[in-house]
Amino acid sequence: MEIIRETKAVKDLTNSEIEKIFFVTKPYYNDPSYVLDRELKHNSHIYLIRDTMGNILSFFMVCWEKHQISNNEEDCVYLGLSCANQSNQEKRFASRVYYYFTEDAYNYEQKNNKKLILYGTTATPVVLFMLSKIWDNVKPELDGNYSRHDKEIIDEIKKSTGLCKFSSEHHPFILKAVAKDTKYSTDEENRLKEFEFRKNITIFKKLNINESNGDRLLITCKVPEKLKLDRLKTKLFD
Repeated sequence: MEIIRETKAVKDLTNSEIEKIFFVTKPYYNDPSYVLDRELKHNSHIYLIRDTMGNILSFFMVCWEKHQISNNEEDCVYLGLSCANQSNQEKRFASRVYYYFTEDAYNYEQKNNKKLILYGTTATPVVLFMLSKIWDNVKPELDGNYSRHDKEIIDEIKKSTGLCKFSSEHHPFILKAVAKDTKYSTDEENRLKEFEFRKNITIFKKLNINESNGDRLLITCKVPEKLKLDRLKTKLFD
C-alpha cells in the first residue's frame, strides 16, 4: 500500500483532518470527544500516516516542552494520544508514527548534545509493557518499581504541569481521577484485559489503578540508542 507521511503543528490541523482523527479514535472509546479535545489543546505536533485517498491510517501527537528538573531547565516531550485505524492495524502503522517521532527525537539529541525526557500517561498497563520495544529506561517497571531519581523527575513534572493535585501518596507515578470523562469502549477494554491476562500483567491491580474511574499511570522513558532505532526501522520497513 502506498502511504503518505506528514508531520505538522497541531494548530494547523484543518476541521476535516480533526474529523478524520475523531473517526479513527472513535472505536476505542465510549466517547472520544473529551480525550481528543484535551490532546488537541495540549500537544504541539502530530505525526500522520495517510493512504492516497487521504484517509488517516495512524497518528501520534506529542508536545515539546521544557521543565525544571533538579534546578535545571530540561527538554522534555509529552507523549500524547496515538491511534491506528482499526481496519489497518496489521500494517503496523501505529508503530511507524512512533518511529518517525523517535527518529526526530534522536536527531535532536545528537544535534544539541543533550538527552530528552519523554513522559506520558496511560490508562492501560499494556502500554507500559509495549513501550520498551521502542524506548529505553521505561519507568515505572512492570512490577511498579522505580528509583529515587525517577521519583525526583516525575515529581518535578507533576509540579510543573499541575498534575500534582491528582497525585497518590501510594505511588508517585499514580494519578487518581485525572480523566474521569474518558473511558474505553467495551470492545477495547475486553481486548486489553485479555492481553493483560495472557501476559500476566498485574501492575494496575497491584497499584489499585482503575481506568473507569479516570485513574492513570504516569510513565517516563528515554530515546533509544542508534542500534535499537535501526533494528526498529528494519522491523517496520523491510
